[in-house]
Amino acid sequence: MRKAKEWEDEPHEIWLVLLRSARSKKRSIKANEIPTIEAHNLAVAETIRRTTYRTKLPKEIQEALFLTALHHDIGKTHERWQRAAGHHPAASLAKPASGGINNRILAGYRHELGSIFEVMKQESIRNHPECDLILHIIASHHGWARPHFEDKAFGPEVPEEIRQRTNLDIMKRFIRLQERFGYWGLAWLEALFRRADGVASMQQGTDEEVTDE
Repeated sequence: MRKAKEWEDEPHEIWLVLLRSARSKKRSIKANEIPTIEAHNLAVAETIRRTTYRTKLPKEIQEALFLTALHHDIGKTHERWQRAAGHHPAASLAKPASGGINNRILAGYRHELGSIFEVMKQESIRNHPECDLILHIIASHHGWARPHFEDKAFGPEVPEEIRQRTNLDIMKRFIRLQERFGYWGLAWLEALFRRADGVASMQQGTDEEVTDE
């Protein structure tokens, strides 16, 4: 694999992708319209599938972003996030109730980190050739993990030793991927995924992802 500098010294195409939602007006969402986490993840996966196909990204990168979408919000199943979102602690809803996120209850918890812990339980992801990219995009899809998280972003049940090791792993992945894709190449992949997430949210009748940033 060639380093980013080698790519920069060669002529190459630059892609600009613009995604526009069919909806331009915000509306309040009813409680029974809030998508489940699974439904939202599937919607983002379908959006990113269509997008990456049009950009003609390499197949392995397309697959990695698709898998990222299928898992990116599973950290919202954490009872702290569900309570902060105005739901029952055992609920599995992807968006907050009409009152928005209660940051006092959330207390800094980041669902992206929760998603990382959950997805690392899956052997198919751990052994995937694009594991680094999958985990980084999950961790960074709200702008964090560049290069780490604050200590309060972890769930209260996570021991200090695991917090430190997880943050170190996140920083190492960030460095490896920047060396591979270059600063702007990695940022472009992050932005592509975030836009797909926002488009899927609006198509599901909810505001773009501003729930707990």
